[in-house]
Amino acid sequence: PIEHLARMHVLIVRDDEHCRHFLREVLGLAGALVTATSVIDALTVTQAADLIVCDSAVAWASGGNLLRRLQYLHFRRGREAPAIVLLPPGTTGAAAQAAGFPYHLTKPVDGDRLRLLVGTLGRTTRAAAPRS
Repeated sequence: PIEHLARMHVLIVRDDEHCRHFLREVLGLAGALVTATSVIDALTVTQAADLIVCDSAVAWASGGNLLRRLQYLHFRRGREAPAIVLLPPGTTGAAAQAAGFPYHLTKPVDGDRLRLLVGTLGRTTRAAAPRS
């Protein structure tokens, strides 16, 4: 397991079942606790996530409100959940950044880049978390 991914809970929101499985495997084998769901079921997930990985269609749905709503639900459960937006091939990150989502990867997703970004965000999130 990768140190910063160990026991980090990641919520993956993708409608494509094969992509969900791939993302779950990549992060799960690195030690993350992963919940992978479709867009329709995303708002019913009860486990608070440390991080959300979602398709750009989710981020842009209703002007980005669906992803922001997911983040708000996790915040209400005591977690700030940054999001990584998965962009279509050939898309730049400018649209994601303009919509307020600074973390993004272009599809097809490279597993090593995903683990690196999730691990970096995990390290940052855990460093910022209040200590008990």
